[in-house]
Amino acid sequence: MLLFIAGTIALGEAMERTGASHVLAQAIAHVALGWGDAALLSAIVLLCIVLNTLIAHAAVAVLLTPVAISSAHALAAARGLSAGDPHADALVRGCMLAVAFGGSLCFATPASHQVNLMVMGPGGYRYGDYLR
Repeated sequence: MLLFIAGTIALGEAMERTGASHVLAQAIAHVALGWGDAALLSAIVLLCIVLNTLIAHAAVAVLLTPVAISSAHALAAARGLSAGDPHADALVRGCMLAVAFGGSLCFATPASHQVNLMVMGPGGYRYGDYLR
């Protein structure tokens, strides 16, 4: 597990250096620009949930943290806010919390964690039971 997380940190750094996280962040901020802060936070949480079905939750947090911070900065810059503005700083903190909570939602669907799949059939659970 430690090797996996270490590899994910390197992948996150590679995304940062190549500009992939910046491109993804610009796209997310552009979509959320007309909808507001809640849309940006919702998009980040939704992206975390989708990625949780593909990779481990720790990797999701490592990969999406720079994307979330860049998205917050891009949205703040599009609104004409500077880096020291309290609203911009609150948006960055909110995006980091969205990654933290979104990365922890790996138990919200049966496909996002192997334990959920193991207990779904024998336990008689349905898909909606995980959301509740």
